[in-house]
This record gives sequence, C-alpha cells and structure tokens, in this order.
Amino acid sequence: MHPILELGPVVFRSDLAMLLVVAVLGAVLGDRQLRAIGADPALGWQLLPWGAVGGVVGAKLYRMPEALAAIARDPLHAFATLPSTWYGAFAGGLLLCAWRVRRNGTYPLHLFFDLLAPVLAISYALLRIGCFLNGDDYGVPTDAAVGMAFPAGAPPSTAHALRALGVNVAADVPDAQLLTVHPTQLYEAAVHLALFAALWPATRRRFRPWSVFAVFLMVHGVARIVVETVRIKIDRLPNGVTITQLLSAMLVLAGMYLWRRHQRLPVARYVAPPVAR
Repeated sequence: MHPILELGPVVFRSDLAMLLVVAVLGAVLGDRQLRAIGADPALGWQLLPWGAVGGVVGAKLYRMPEALAAIARDPLHAFATLPSTWYGAFAGGLLLCAWRVRRNGTYPLHLFFDLLAPVLAISYALLRIGCFLNGDDYGVPTDAAVGMAFPAGAPPSTAHALRALGVNVAADVPDAQLLTVHPTQLYEAAVHLALFAALWPATRRRFRPWSVFAVFLMVHGVARIVVETVRIKIDRLPNGVTITQLLSAMLVLAGMYLWRRHQRLPVARYVAPPVAR
C-alpha cells in the first residue's frame, strides 16, 4: 500500500490520484466507444462534467442522513466533509448523464447505458485499487495466504483499530498487534477487471439493447454481496446483512429485469446517424 504518492516535488494522496485517473480514462474510453459506432465523440467529453458533478453530489447525498445534526449547524462545511460512497456517486452520475443524453435526443438511451457498462467496470476496479493503496475498506482478519496487513492504513489493521470497528478479535491479542486481513479491495478489483475484459469486446459486436448494462448490474451486484460477507462494515443490520448488500441485491434484480425484458428485441449493431456539420 502507498497512501501517499510522490512524483518528484509533487505529493498527493493515492486515492485522489486514482479518482483523477478514473475521470480521464472514463472520458477517453467513452470517446472510443462513440467513435466505434460512428457517433460524435464530443458527446463523451460533454458528459464528463455532468457525470463528475452528479457523482460528487450523489455520493454526498447518500451520506447526509448520517450527519443531519452537523448539517443543521454548518450546512456547507458538513456537506463538503461528508465521506463519499460508490452507490451514491453511481446513481448521481448515471442519472445526470442519462438526463443529458435524453435531452440531446440523438441517441437511444439504452446505447448510453450499454456503452458505459465496461467503462463503469474498469472505473470501479481502479477505484478499489485506490482504496487498496490508501489502506481502507479492507476485510476481517484472516490466516489465509491471501491475508495482508495494513500498517499505515486508514485505519491501520491493528487489533485495537479492528475492535473499534466492531470486529471480534480475541481478548488475548495485544491492541498494538498488526493483523492480516482480507484485501477485499483487490477481490473486487479483480472481478471488475475481468468484467471489463468481457464487456468491452461485447460492445463492439451485435447485442440486444440493455443486455450489456444488465450483465454489469448482475455481476457487480453479486460481487459486492459476496465480498461484503468478509468486509468490515458498520452498517450491518441485526441479521448481519449490510445496507450495501441490500442495494446490491436491488441491482441484481434490476439487471435480471432488463435482461428478461429485452430478450425478444433483435440483436443488432448500432450505427449512429450522420453528424450534422
């Protein structure tokens, strides 16, 4: 892990650096997707700021219920310092971009979602690598060969820090002892890199409307449900299920609905209308 990256005199946080990489890469890949179907690549760059704004606002709104008292005292500061979350950013960015595509009126809405699916997959993988470099969002202790320690994590994977997060650590383990934990960030990164490798070529071939996006929703949702079983979370309900798992299950159901709903539509390769000059 490397929470701080140094490039000569420039020093920055690795998770923020990865966020910048994701934004640029998303725009570049979106550009290539649009060019592949003969569409105007400018649309991808036009959507970038909308996706960024929607993502930031959505990520903050998702966490607002946790900080209502602080927001009442100082709304601007509380909103700015709220931690971000993937599902809030995912919903906010996607909805705002979808609204812009609908207003544009040039391309069918399903095309935006289908072409964006592989971009979402690799973006999520890179964000999780950023979490790994920063040493956060790791899992519960494990003695398996895949276990890793995070001495400079946020927080470090010491017995004391894990106990503070609600993990059941044996009482005879000293507070200062560093424990190996599941690198859940890498688990999800690996799944989503494989998902990107499958979805990217799929968008270059003939496919049914909404099918590529449906596969992303189902695989992403299942992956998160499984990984959440070994991730340290403070949002667990009394039955042990996390809020994230419930949201992930909803994505799986949405993906199944989209897949079944459009199975009767013809398989085709979309060709964009000529760009007006």
